[in-house]
Amino acid sequence: MEGMLNDLAIGVDHQQEFEPHYKEKLEESGAAGPHVDFGVQVLTTGYWPTYPAFDVHLPPEMTKCTTLFKDYYDERNNKRRLAWMWGLGNATVKGNWGKKKYDLQVTTLQAITILAFNNPGAADEQFSFEQLKVSARLRDRAHQKINK
Repeated sequence: MEGMLNDLAIGVDHQQEFEPHYKEKLEESGAAGPHVDFGVQVLTTGYWPTYPAFDVHLPPEMTKCTTLFKDYYDERNNKRRLAWMWGLGNATVKGNWGKKKYDLQVTTLQAITILAFNNPGAADEQFSFEQLKVSARLRDRAHQKINK
């Protein structure tokens, strides 16, 4: 239990240190596109329940964020390895449909699926279950959980 509490306390410090680094790197790269607030909670494997890990194909907005955090983390922790647990994250996706604005509270995997419709011309398209699964590179079981 002490290890879990320590992870949470360290996570606050990581986030406070990472935020200015993240903003600076975004400005340096001249990153255009939607505004993304990004936070990570790093947990020590031995202190927490285990969850299945799987790879996904992230949209460019999310790839940029995870790459910046990984580079930041690796600079400070050269002996530790990050393993992303996509099934545990969450996101707020802001969208405009017609004249209405919405804030959707979704899992990271649901956000990946929603963002597939963010590509030029995609809003007018229809995607089959198989097409969405392939675009995110998800296994059947993970993708079925997302689209319930």
